[in-house]
Amino acid sequence: MEHTNGYRRMLEMATIPFACAECNAILPDDADQCNHCPTSPVSRDWQGLVIVLNPEMSEVGKRMGVTRPGSYALKVNVR
Repeated sequence: MEHTNGYRRMLEMATIPFACAECNAILPDDADQCNHCPTSPVSRDWQGLVIVLNPEMSEVGKRMGVTRPGSYALKVNVR
């Protein structure tokens, strides 16, 4: 039972990073604005995670319109 409580505490401490609503990039933990789309809104309400290492060779990256390596959300919800 003690192990379960420790796991819950870890989950409560974890923060969800922001994702850019324009390019879907997952932002670093300390960022609240996208470097590539500075006027675009960001949100912590996103779904799916894609890591693109080589955008020129990635079929998923091409379909998403990714032009640079990085982590991307499949869907970003902005209210």
